[in-house]
Amino acid sequence: MTLNYEVQEGPSAPEFYVNALFSAPVESFVNFPYSGVYNYDSFATNMQDYLSTKTGDVVKPPDQPQGEVFTRLPDIQVGGKAAVVFEGNLYGVQQPGGADDRRVVVKNGEFIYMIGGYDNSVAGVKWGRFDQILSTFRFVDETAGWETYVSAQLGIQFKHPFEVTPSVTGTGRIFIDLSPQERSRPIDAPGEAVSFFSGILESQSLEEFVNQEFEDRKSGVSDSPPVETTLNNIKGYKHIVLGSLFSQSQIIYLPNPKRDYTYIGIATRIKPSKTANQILSTFKFLD
Repeated sequence: MTLNYEVQEGPSAPEFYVNALFSAPVESFVNFPYSGVYNYDSFATNMQDYLSTKTGDVVKPPDQPQGEVFTRLPDIQVGGKAAVVFEGNLYGVQQPGGADDRRVVVKNGEFIYMIGGYDNSVAGVKWGRFDQILSTFRFVDETAGWETYVSAQLGIQFKHPFEVTPSVTGTGRIFIDLSPQERSRPIDAPGEAVSFFSGILESQSLEEFVNQEFEDRKSGVSDSPPVETTLNNIKGYKHIVLGSLFSQSQIIYLPNPKRDYTYIGIATRIKPSKTANQILSTFKFLD
């Protein structure tokens, strides 16, 4: 998962905050910390594993500050979606007067939201303001007004912001430069870009093709070998190839019903932007 952006209202231990995380397929830069991101702790990095727990179960995130543990509470509805609730204590143990730590986890599309807050009020009035704010929470589709790009040649479509114009290279690749202030760049160079290409597998399976592509592209021991992934309910493969310092190319391969495969490349510096993740969340094959 990649922490994408966050909204925080309140002091350093706020009553209410929201973090949006992209569940798949884009991963963080290898071993690079999210400096300055609020509450991106062990619970946040492992929370997808905790969604399979049951009410009353206790989870102990590894290396969680103060040894904090969380108990799963009954599920609730948030913005019309089922949400999983966990509660712990900021100081690691439940104690009178301690600041309770609540994490509400809800998925919407390809994004997972961690809605949290702290409350150190007395028993009986806890979480009143948090619940009031949470009751107003709604999901808004920020891509609703975006332009839809359709490629009959590649058999794909996706949405993009109006201020970003996809271009088609001489090889038929669709290229979206998300860093317009910089010069255009190939997909494996530093910067922010997304590209799409569809091709023919000939005699290879998709898995064999992806493994061969990785061997041809890899640049060092820190490269991530191909693994299975899912994008918008489409199963495929992905791998990461490191470029220069603080840059990487994340490559996704999906079986294309109109061609043999579709390649999606994400060139980024430390982590993909919110815009790149949103473009991927709108991707689909043509009927």
